[in-house]
Amino acid sequence: MASARLGLGTLVKYDHDNDASYTTIGEITSIDPPSREYESVDATDLADTLSVALQGLEQNSTCTFNQIFTDGDTVHEYIDSAFDAKHNYSWQLVFVADSGGGASRTWQFTGRVMGIDHDTVDASSVCSRVITVQRTSDITRS
Repeated sequence: MASARLGLGTLVKYDHDNDASYTTIGEITSIDPPSREYESVDATDLADTLSVALQGLEQNSTCTFNQIFTDGDTVHEYIDSAFDAKHNYSWQLVFVADSGGGASRTWQFTGRVMGIDHDTVDASSVCSRVITVQRTSDITRS
C-alpha cells in the first residue's frame, strides 16, 4: 500500500519579485490544487463505427486557497499587489513528507492572481478570503 500524505503542513509559496526566492504565504486554511486534464479532440471519420477521440492540449486550470486575512500584513499585501500588477508569477505548492517517511513534493507553475474574494464578515468568525490563481504554464513536480 502506498503511504498517504496529509494536508497538514502543506505550503503555498510565491515568488513576488521573480528572483527565484519564494515567500511562504501564511494563514492558509485550505488549498484546491490546479487540476490537470486534456482536451478531447473528436477525430471520428465517416468510416468509423465508434467515435474516436484524440488527446489534445492540456486545459487551463486554477488553484484556489483560503486565507485568514490580516490587513496590512506584508505577505498578504504581496497578493493584493500581484492582483493589481496583472503579471505572471512563479508559485509552489509544497506537500509534506508522506506517512512512510518519503520526501516532500513540490509542484511549481506560473500563474496570475485572477481573484480575491473576501468571505462574509460576521461577529463570530475570523476575516478570510479566497485567492484564485490562474495557471499559465505546465506543472513541474520535484
